[in-house]
Amino acid sequence: MSLSTPGTSVAYGFAIQEDGKILVPGNGAAGMVVTRLNIDGTLDTGFGTDGTGSFDPQGIPRAVVMQPDGKILIATSTDENYPDMDFKVVRLNPDGSLDPAFGNAGVASIDIAGDYDHAGALALLGDGSIIVGGQSAYQGGTDISLIRLTPDGQLGPSFGANAGHFLPVRGSEGDDLLAGSAANESLLAGAGADVLDGGGGRDLLEGGEGSDVFGFSRLEDSYRTSSRNFADRILDFDAGNDRIDVSALGFTGLGDGHEGTLAVIANTGGTRTYLKSFDADESGRRFEVSLEGNLVSQLPGEAFVFANQTTAPDLGLLGVSEQGNRVAACLFWCA
Repeated sequence: MSLSTPGTSVAYGFAIQEDGKILVPGNGAAGMVVTRLNIDGTLDTGFGTDGTGSFDPQGIPRAVVMQPDGKILIATSTDENYPDMDFKVVRLNPDGSLDPAFGNAGVASIDIAGDYDHAGALALLGDGSIIVGGQSAYQGGTDISLIRLTPDGQLGPSFGANAGHFLPVRGSEGDDLLAGSAANESLLAGAGADVLDGGGGRDLLEGGEGSDVFGFSRLEDSYRTSSRNFADRILDFDAGNDRIDVSALGFTGLGDGHEGTLAVIANTGGTRTYLKSFDADESGRRFEVSLEGNLVSQLPGEAFVFANQTTAPDLGLLGVSEQGNRVAACLFWCA
């Protein structure tokens, strides 16, 4: 049989419901689409619009699982911020509409460890948790990735080691400096007035309570090329209290991203803000760091430490701890 459904050009597999109806996920000009057929192969007009639901985000659906309550889970990967590709899981109600109680308005988006996160498999556990499998870029190559989502589409806090390949580096309740290594790390400073420097690798930076400084001392700390992303992500930047120190990189202010300035750009969904330089070095690397949320209107020049500005306090060594193949240095601010 041949189907004529709006915007659909390619179908990717199918799933059969308990009542015998057939779900056919696909992809086309309208984005991701799901069509439902009756047992006799006709379109089920009670699903979506005349049998087909069309959804944003863009993406290729790779796996479909039916929940016992009739809701539909679909694993996909999207490149709306190409070349960044993130795991996406979409949950539909039985009528083909997005389930607003799942993830963010029906879509759970997970950025694991690199610029390429490709979801390809789904499994539903007895407690309602969801296992998503696929492939992710990691340390210059690719590796198998597995994550667990809670029944409402949040990342499971107790699944796997090091929270998706990010090695933990934790501070104290005092004033710390957390310095990462070349690995992908998660720096959590806690309370206090802290300084965080992720070093190499693609890092997650969280200052916690207090006034914090997020420092970038080398281009290798946070950058992207035309095809790969090694940018750090700041999870809790507070423009009223925190600062981003790019003075060591020679940036002089905000602007269009050229000639020593940084551009401030939000993604189309308003969920992430990017600080970008569009001037690449001889290796094709250009500075970039992302911040959670849409902070475009909240990032005045005062939120940064640029070149030729006096910035950092003196730091004294408190201790150094080695864990595996990385070194985490904790320092305190000296009076």
